[in-house]
Order: sequence, then C-alpha cells, then structure tokens
Amino acid sequence: MEKKTFLCVLYIILLTAPGPILASRPEHEESRNKRQAQALLPIASYAGMTVSAPLFLALVAAYGIYQVTRYAIKKAKSTATTSSDSRSHTCGGWYKDGWCRPQCRSNEYEDWRSSDVCGGWKCCKVR
Repeated sequence: MEKKTFLCVLYIILLTAPGPILASRPEHEESRNKRQAQALLPIASYAGMTVSAPLFLALVAAYGIYQVTRYAIKKAKSTATTSSDSRSHTCGGWYKDGWCRPQCRSNEYEDWRSSDVCGGWKCCKVR
C-alpha cells in the first residue's frame, strides 16, 4: 500500500509541477507587438484575392476574421456539389457496381444500403 501511495503522490507532483513554468510569460509587451506586426505582413500578399476554403480558414485562424475582411480576402465557392465522375467514387458492396453522386441520374436508382460510404451523397446504381 505504501508503494501505491508513493506512486500516486509522485504522479500528482509530476502533473502539477510544469504548471507554473508553462504559465510564466518572460517576454516584454514591446517584443510581442513587434512579433505581431511582423506576422501580419504575409496577409497583405493575399489582399483582394479569392483563396481556397482551407487557406481561408487558416488565414482566419491565424489573423482573425477582422484582418481577413479588412484585406478583402474572399473564400472561393465550393465545387464539391458538382456531379462529375472524376469526383465520385465507387460504392455498392462487394461488386462496387455503384457510384457516389449528389443526385442519381435518370437511368440509376439509389441503393440506400450502400449509401453510408458516400457521406452526404447517394450510392447510385444502374437499373
């Protein structure tokens, strides 16, 4: 029992000891402002551009929505809803005789048993 108590106390100490070290902020406010000013320079290179959705989200995460809209950066419209064979993949069980599409074509029917692999799309099989 003494060994278990010792290990519990040691574990608690190891968990709580890095807290004050990680919480300390030794840098000055001036260096922080300089670093932020230097970090904002790359966003100016995207000014007035239309960028892809992942890049737009990364810019918002890094600089904030205010800075992104201030530089008139726009997100490109998504093309995920287009119905092209190059964007779809096979579905339909063992034989893979269906295609994942947003809407089934006139010569296809929706296989509801295999639609779970298509996400929000439908598994379309030829009639």
